Amino acid sequence: MVGTEFIVALPISGSSPITRKTENTDFDFKGFMNNQYCELDTDGTNNIKEPGSPRNDNPKLPTLLIVEDNKELQTALREQLSSSYNIHTADNGRMGLDMCMSIFPDIIVSDVMMPEMDGIEMCRQIKNNLSVAYIPLVLLTAKDNVESQIEGYESGADLYIPKPFSMKLLEVNLHRLLTQREQWLKGNRPDNAMQASPDYIRNTAIIETVTEKKTTKKEPQKSALSAEELQAMTEQFKKVINDNLSDPNLSPDQLASAMGVSRTKLYRDLKRIDGQSLADYVRNVRLEKAAYLLTNSNLNIQEIMLEVGFINSSHFTKTFKLKYEMSPTEYKKNICRE
Repeated sequence: MVGTEFIVALPISGSSPITRKTENTDFDFKGFMNNQYCELDTDGTNNIKEPGSPRNDNPKLPTLLIVEDNKELQTALREQLSSSYNIHTADNGRMGLDMCMSIFPDIIVSDVMMPEMDGIEMCRQIKNNLSVAYIPLVLLTAKDNVESQIEGYESGADLYIPKPFSMKLLEVNLHRLLTQREQWLKGNRPDNAMQASPDYIRNTAIIETVTEKKTTKKEPQKSALSAEELQAMTEQFKKVINDNLSDPNLSPDQLASAMGVSRTKLYRDLKRIDGQSLADYVRNVRLEKAAYLLTNSNLNIQEIMLEVGFINSSHFTKTFKLKYEMSPTEYKKNICRE
């Protein structure tokens, strides 16, 4: 039987009169969440700072943005994951989108049903901006039917986890997604790494299924390209990207329009060229252009950052260092010294 489950937790103060104040009326959300969500370890979390307290992020840890309107779950996630991530929280999709564009997190975990803007729309807007589209995004939701999963993956989500969920499963997948993105950025990915990942397979299968249902006439499938055709396509694609590289709001639709193809064909052609996602490919082109300008131009680092479409200096430095294992300043000094 499929339906909706509502859990109402009311703190009871025993036989105390209604007018009498009890010594402790705080709701035990840790115990509640521990019962409702599997493997939530509440030990050793007493030193976690409350929301609004001064931040002191550890630069060695990745940044996780949690978008969740349920305060109990938001707090539980923050406490459980704070030893592995610098945690930022938002109460709805609108706040989450604004925060994403200001702090540029390494990964995002979001609820789906929220006020002002839901997780699906937030995900769609993030994935439509190539400056942040490569950020892995995990959706947590009580809507576990196939139609809801299709909607989630169509919006660009990297993973869709129904509630109640295993906290350990969430942690493992967050680590896996971050590791996968780091390998792609450094160019060290194993053959067919993306195609072998469970979320990629599920995402692709669901999207292809729903696309077939929505389109009355499918685009004809072209046989394998010759080396000359592939080279010509690659050069055209790189030229279009380079012509729009300084635009921080560059979107897949803009690139598809400039190429004169549909968005679906754009993704398919890129898969033939490189196998990367569009966001990863554009990010690599931006970083490679930045590395070139650092040693072959008189532009300063701020000017180079803007020239290649980055708008946040800390985000640019962090991303550049992840790829080249040194900051832009160190890269310029080391290469010039050689």
